Amino acid sequence: MRDKVLKPIGRRTGHFVWRNHELLRIEALSDAVIAFAVTLTIVSLEVPITFHELLEGMRGMVGFGICFTFLFMIWYKQYLFFRYFGLRDRTSIVLNAVLLFVILFYVYPLKFLFSFLAGGGNQVEHNGEIINRITSGEEMQQLMIVYSGGFMTVYLMLFLLFQHAWRKRKELHLSEVELFNLKTEMFQNILMMTVGALSIAVALLLQKEKSGMAGMIYILVGPAVSIFHSVRIKMLKRSVTAEQLEEHAIAVDKSKSSKHTIT
Repeated sequence: MRDKVLKPIGRRTGHFVWRNHELLRIEALSDAVIAFAVTLTIVSLEVPITFHELLEGMRGMVGFGICFTFLFMIWYKQYLFFRYFGLRDRTSIVLNAVLLFVILFYVYPLKFLFSFLAGGGNQVEHNGEIINRITSGEEMQQLMIVYSGGFMTVYLMLFLLFQHAWRKRKELHLSEVELFNLKTEMFQNILMMTVGALSIAVALLLQKEKSGMAGMIYILVGPAVSIFHSVRIKMLKRSVTAEQLEEHAIAVDKSKSSKHTIT
């Protein structure tokens, strides 16, 4: 009976009531910075002159697509944070500014790594010559450490943003379901940081020539997040009543359709 009651609620149990519908100035800045970061990942801003250059550019589109997807995911997380909580205090601004700085720093290692993985191997043509992208095992080890360090820092900043919302939970008048979901967001960011830390550990423990295998750790992200959310959903259904879940789902739907800032 309980499952029949919960079924219509669907995935809204994992959402928050929207407390802001306005575009904040900090969001406008974030949009511009992330758009600039996406521009930096584009293979080339110049139109290919020869068919060979066109093929080279198309080979790089796979890496660009991966970079774009990652940046879009981060942007969407940040977008939802401001929709959910509408925070515009000094701490939120500072944490968001640091997140944007990390993204701009992280974009080149991100582009380099996925261009290497999806661009057809280690050798690349540069100024009419064939050169190696990575010339030693030590460089590969450093690349994995830099990439994983950036990955961890991005999710650390997201964790700190949601942790700040947790500190403001009384002012925001969060419901029991929202408090549970807020913890879920924080735990998920910790999970992502853990994956990055494992990758760094593997890169340091393996021989430098084999340190590229540290990238295989990121295969764990999909299964780990899926299992994590399955467990959290079951815990949520045990922690609150069906009536609370239904009230939460109705409040979420109502807040999304509202055209004014919710206080």
